[in-house]
Amino acid sequence: LAVRAAMLDRLGNDPAAASDAYAAALRALDRRRAALLDYDWIRQGSPYRLQVAPLVERYVALEIARAASLPETERVAIYREVIRFADQARAAELSDYFQDDCVADLRARTRSVGEIDPHAAALVTIVQRNGIELFMMLPDGRIRHHRSPLPARGELEAYPFRLTDPTQPDGWKAQSRELYDLLIRPFDDELDGVETLVFVPDGPLRHVLPATLLDGDSFLLERMAVALNPGLDFVDTAPAPRGSASWLLGATARACPPRWDALDGTEAEIEAIAALSPPAGTVTLVDDAFDRAGLFQDLATRPLSVLHFATHAEFAPEASDSKVLLGTCEELGLDDLERLIKQARYRDRPVELLVLSACQSALGDDRAALGLAGLAVKSGARAAIGSMWKVDDQAAERLMTLFHGELATGDVGKAEALRRAQLTLAAEPGMAAPVYWAAFQLVGDWR
Repeated sequence: LAVRAAMLDRLGNDPAAASDAYAAALRALDRRRAALLDYDWIRQGSPYRLQVAPLVERYVALEIARAASLPETERVAIYREVIRFADQARAAELSDYFQDDCVADLRARTRSVGEIDPHAAALVTIVQRNGIELFMMLPDGRIRHHRSPLPARGELEAYPFRLTDPTQPDGWKAQSRELYDLLIRPFDDELDGVETLVFVPDGPLRHVLPATLLDGDSFLLERMAVALNPGLDFVDTAPAPRGSASWLLGATARACPPRWDALDGTEAEIEAIAALSPPAGTVTLVDDAFDRAGLFQDLATRPLSVLHFATHAEFAPEASDSKVLLGTCEELGLDDLERLIKQARYRDRPVELLVLSACQSALGDDRAALGLAGLAVKSGARAAIGSMWKVDDQAAERLMTLFHGELATGDVGKAEALRRAQLTLAAEPGMAAPVYWAAFQLVGDWR
């Protein structure tokens, strides 16, 4: 099917037939996805991704060209189908990273962002060899398309390093403004009234922290809340619960040599958060009490909806090397985390939020970034918060306390609560630099 599509494409006299042939090849490959997921370290990709990427590229190019000749009202259906095929390739990347095809069980259609949240817009990106296809999905169902040039991969990978470089505290600003112009500026006029922007990144764009993008001297975060998502089909359509939540707060303070240093601020962090909630609804575990057996028992027997782990965690290029440290110096793998949280999946109130407040990704590595991007999907929580780098203890404690304080009111969603916390922290003395507040990313259901 792929060969037939390429032949029709080269002939050039029937673009619609070529596009249909590419779509047929993509559907056939997707049916074999589970058998094509072992990562190829020589060619840097899964066999599925390596085979599907050039087909998606040509299919997307042909469909966008076809849409350009149609009235605006007829373009939306084409754009939805393009996004759906691109989401399948992204889902395959997650499956390959986690070595679990279950994380790629997407629904048959890509939903309108307005069906999920009438005050949110989604920016879906598709990275091609020579540019970025941008699709802004607006709350009223419209989809706007724009093509932007693709910065060098090294420049995108360097962005988090610039944000955290103490030797050049303003060295990130020029690139931040350039990225705003590439990704957000084309849709500026469409975003009035949008309260949350859901960013669906592709490839090296996973290194971009959209909250830090500058429009002149103003952060995008000042205008709206921001959330990340590997694809809108991963978002639960059920309304987000409001009202009181039951929290489990775990902290590792001790050092666990040789890999893990002591975390001086974690116990104070969960004590400050615990003070915000009714004692009867909160489980607090520190060091020896924060152990594997206790966690599994608590999740199996209590209706816990928020898990906050103030401990070391790391997303590595291989999912099997990604770990969450417990207070007993035991380590949970991502599969362990999935089994832990999915115990609560079929309750009236499953786990709403997982927070890893001292985690980090391997900066500059696309594979490690997949771990953070897919954390909520893999774990089974509706949403997750993790950080791109190890944040200063005092800043992390303050930000997490502010965040949970906003969330505990029941008046705002998770993305807006994080936005308010980050803006409050950034306004405090000595905390204005993004290195203190921007590392934390909300992934999954932002409501």
